Amino acid sequence: MENKKILIISLLSLVVSIGLIAILFSQTDSSQFKHLLDNINLNQYLIAFLIYVFINLIIAFRLCYFYKIKDGKSILASLDIGASHAVALCVLPLRLGDAIYPFLIKRYLNKSLVSSLHNLFVLRVYDFISAVIIFLMLLLNTVFITKVSPLSYAFLVLSILISYVLLKNLVQILSLFINMFNKLGFTGIALKLRAMSDRFEKDSQKLSTKSHLYIFTFSIVRWVFSGLMLLHLCYALNLDIELGQALFLTTGMNMAFIIPLQTVGGIGVLESVLALLITMQGLPFERASAMAISLRLLWFTLPFILGFIWFSGRKLCKRLSFSH
Repeated sequence: MENKKILIISLLSLVVSIGLIAILFSQTDSSQFKHLLDNINLNQYLIAFLIYVFINLIIAFRLCYFYKIKDGKSILASLDIGASHAVALCVLPLRLGDAIYPFLIKRYLNKSLVSSLHNLFVLRVYDFISAVIIFLMLLLNTVFITKVSPLSYAFLVLSILISYVLLKNLVQILSLFINMFNKLGFTGIALKLRAMSDRFEKDSQKLSTKSHLYIFTFSIVRWVFSGLMLLHLCYALNLDIELGQALFLTTGMNMAFIIPLQTVGGIGVLESVLALLITMQGLPFERASAMAISLRLLWFTLPFILGFIWFSGRKLCKRLSFSH
């Protein structure tokens, strides 16, 4: 019965994915789309790829810090996990890429599945909440200031400070919302929040204040470099945007994972969200949809190229070591 349910949801996800892409293409000027892809700046694409590599290094070292890993072999294993996870997120539906993450940690680092799930949950909470706050602050900037200015970056700094305070006091803040929903009679929501609060408190209780600060810093650095990566992907398509706008688009796309129905690699969903976010920057939807599809095509290639280079290199190194 459970397998049948998963199959139905997967087929529905495929239909949604195809439908959203079809709608976007129907609203896209094919000449604009062709022009964007025919004039790719390969130097800027290479810079974007190198930034993507750096982001994966950040994620791997954050994993090493979480498990207090210091030996070279385990650090390489953390990079194996990062490359495998990045590819899995692109090819598996329904966020199943995250579902195999604990198994990757068990395989490469020999950690228990329970420990791996704790790791995934804590890091995902840090990533998601910091992304939400940064996005909301930049959204306020978009609505009220409409263009990038020094005040935009003040909004960004403020969002980072708010994110840290929120994460540091997440359990207490969730308790306030739980009490509020209980008083309003929304006991179902209160119970779900209670479960989330208890799990986060249990999973993060072993982390010191210093560890919380480091993991939070890793999350913020990750988002900033994700914005930089998108910035250079835009440059590769000869699109002129600012870092603040790129960060707004990057964190905004992360909000798409709130949507209950997820498709393979987010295809259709992420392009649609990205197109809507671009229109908020003042561009017509016709041009925004062409930009969104082109950006996602370039973005989609990055994990596969990284995975191919990394694992090919690892196999080559093993062969050379055996030959000696």
